[in-house]
Amino acid sequence: MKKIFAALVGLVLATGISFADDSAKNDSRFGAGVKAAFNYGMMYGMEEDGEVESSPSGIGFEAGLMLRIKMIPNLYFAPEFNYNLISTSHTVYKEERTYTASDLEIPLLFRGVVADKFYFTAGPQVVLTLSSSAKIPV
Repeated sequence: MKKIFAALVGLVLATGISFADDSAKNDSRFGAGVKAAFNYGMMYGMEEDGEVESSPSGIGFEAGLMLRIKMIPNLYFAPEFNYNLISTSHTVYKEERTYTASDLEIPLLFRGVVADKFYFTAGPQVVLTLSSSAKIPV
């Protein structure tokens, strides 16, 4: 039940806060905005001999800058530059283990406006791992 509640809270927080101008109403060639979101993450594949209570899970955040460049009517190039940090933990042999990772995410997105308020977004994403650490008691 605790995991289900944590997953629901993570889902609600993952919707994030976005402050960007509305591309459907604003016909300017360029636009910019900021983005912030909370993440809930889980690591799988932590099979070990011994008492493993659960897979590592935890929360993190993401913050970044969003850009929008009009290419042709109803088609935009919308790259983002996001910093992502997540910390997960779990218990093995009654010892707490913590894993922390930070990344720079660069989605190179294209946005097509289908109707006045609807659009689709697609494109590749480059992820650069800035740091990764594990705190494992010995």
